[in-house]
Amino acid sequence: MKDPALKRHLAKICILFAYHSLSTISCLASPLKIEALFCEYLEKPLGISKTQPRLSWTFLHSGRKRIQSNYEIVVSEIVNGNINTVWVSGKVYSLAISNIEYEGYPLKSFTRYY
Repeated sequence: MKDPALKRHLAKICILFAYHSLSTISCLASPLKIEALFCEYLEKPLGISKTQPRLSWTFLHSGRKRIQSNYEIVVSEIVNGNINTVWVSGKVYSLAISNIEYEGYPLKSFTRYY
């Protein structure tokens, strides 16, 4: 990107995200627990230059072989004290836990997303 003003503007996009309704299958009845969330390979990033970033997560290991069967991602922002849902992935049946591309409307600069 050659325009430094645009680069600075995009760099101000603040992204914090949460994964909602993570469903699992495992050899035990208890669900998997998320250890860390990542956006563009960064944990708790501030200032992402992508308007459609890639999301990833890791799990706490319990010592037994357990796998994720599906996930659902919800991205929200707070506007005037109200939670505004920006994008919901819907339930996705997949083992993937990395490089999940945000597919909602392009994210805005100077905005914090959860």
